[in-house]
Amino acid sequence: MRFFPGGQDVLNVMYPAINGNGVTMNSAAEQYFLSRRDLFNAGAEGEMKSQSNWKLFHPSTWGAAVSSPNIVPFIEANKNAIWAMLYGSMPHGLR
Repeated sequence: MRFFPGGQDVLNVMYPAINGNGVTMNSAAEQYFLSRRDLFNAGAEGEMKSQSNWKLFHPSTWGAAVSSPNIVPFIEANKNAIWAMLYGSMPHGLR
């Protein structure tokens, strides 16, 4: 975890993104990004937003995880900065 913040789930999102293969989000990675939203928003293009998924009169939704309606475009727009925040200067080119 020291070398790969967010673990394999976040790396599975970032590696294809940084190499131009698009962003395929998974729920564990989304929760990681949302839990650190303030850090990722600092100095970024645009802003990663969050939204609650619970509804007052639907008890089955109470406690539902927060999600982000714009996380994929946010990561695509800021992929180089996010890669640097997470992995520093670790090479990422496909060989």
